[in-house]
Amino acid sequence: MEQMHEKVFFALRHTPRYSPREFGLLLVASGTLLFSFFVYAAIISKLLPYSGYAVLDAIRDDWYYCLLVPLTVPVIIVAVYCHWLSMKLFKHA
Repeated sequence: MEQMHEKVFFALRHTPRYSPREFGLLLVASGTLLFSFFVYAAIISKLLPYSGYAVLDAIRDDWYYCLLVPLTVPVIIVAVYCHWLSMKLFKHA
């Protein structure tokens, strides 16, 4: 059992650490990539003709994501109102 703990601690000590700048760039790059994919899936793919590739055609035929964002806005408004109301009740209770 002791030997297993030594291996785990050795692995943790020698794990490469990222600087905050590198980690931030990684987050920005991954966010940009995911946003680009979402815009393609929600908007651009609906305007393009069928490509012949099964994955791209499946994304084109899917209507879930292009309806998800507009229907999320009213839910966010209700959630923000409930949060504001609960903070007012908490503050003045």
